[in-house]
Amino acid sequence: MDKKTSTKFIVSFMAALVAISLVLAWVMSRNYLKDSSKERKRIAELIKSIDEGQFTPDVNRGQRAYTQFCMRCHGAEGKGSASAPPLVGSPALAAKNEVLIKVLLHGMRGKIERGGRTYDMVMPGFKMIPANDLAHVANYIRNKFSQNKAVVTHKNVLEVQLKSVERNKAWTPEELGLTSKE
Repeated sequence: MDKKTSTKFIVSFMAALVAISLVLAWVMSRNYLKDSSKERKRIAELIKSIDEGQFTPDVNRGQRAYTQFCMRCHGAEGKGSASAPPLVGSPALAAKNEVLIKVLLHGMRGKIERGGRTYDMVMPGFKMIPANDLAHVANYIRNKFSQNKAVVTHKNVLEVQLKSVERNKAWTPEELGLTSKE
């Protein structure tokens, strides 16, 4: 082999090694991200340790969390804004606990029609907020903006979180059984 051919071979070989390394790194990272077993175990242990009698909805705590995370878009009185639909009369608040919790954990996307207006903005999910706080927010918004007074507990939040631990995108109204015309 002459020097020019030898150099081409070495460069090609090195490029192939780099490409293979990148593919392997990508595959390994995808599998790592898919492994939710540790998170499932953590949530399951939390659920087992919960005494339902210890949970009492805290309106002040719910209001503080609402003010911090929700009010900017939905407004102090739940009447919505140019980009977010009103919470008053929302089917998500009237629905089963699981539906409301799914929206709070993972958010919502897709068109929602309410009061002659169409909203098409993605609501972010708040799964990084502790289950206790999400339960307090759920109870606060239900009591303030809805006729549904069913209590959401931190155990309810954790149970839904366990079922949807691998979900990484917002729900659509159709997936939740809510019509897009709210």
